[in-house]
Amino acid sequence: MKAEYPEFLGSMKVRAYGFPGVRQTRWIKAKHHITTDEVIDQVKYADAIGRTAWPVELHNALEGFVWETFDGEHTHYIPSAEMTSPDADNLAAVDRCIDGDPTVLSSVRVMGPCMAQGMAAAHALDLAGSGSVQQIDIGALQSRISDNLTRTDGVAP
Repeated sequence: MKAEYPEFLGSMKVRAYGFPGVRQTRWIKAKHHITTDEVIDQVKYADAIGRTAWPVELHNALEGFVWETFDGEHTHYIPSAEMTSPDADNLAAVDRCIDGDPTVLSSVRVMGPCMAQGMAAAHALDLAGSGSVQQIDIGALQSRISDNLTRTDGVAP
């Protein structure tokens, strides 16, 4: 790039290659805070909107990381209550913004669970319409996103 744009980048110097930072910076205080014990115990919430078997892979410190895999039968669930704050009517958080222990978030913020959360959030807001996400019919939401909870063949509909 320096050769292509010498007047713009010719004297540029790289001070550092990347700045390690804090991975988890902001999240909501939701109706439910998912804990590591709930993941390990495979709690299936009445308001589940997704599931995963992804291991815990927390690497938030320079000293080391946590890597905990589960057996082949393990499945843990994501409740809709971790996406919604009791103080907001038209907000549904997903990915790094949900409410949970950092260890739990390392498992549920990977691509598959994030897609399930995004799908659930979009449908929850659609069901709420001009009302509140606090008052949606969870059964109707789960019906709309049933693939997130039941599909096992890996084939899209």
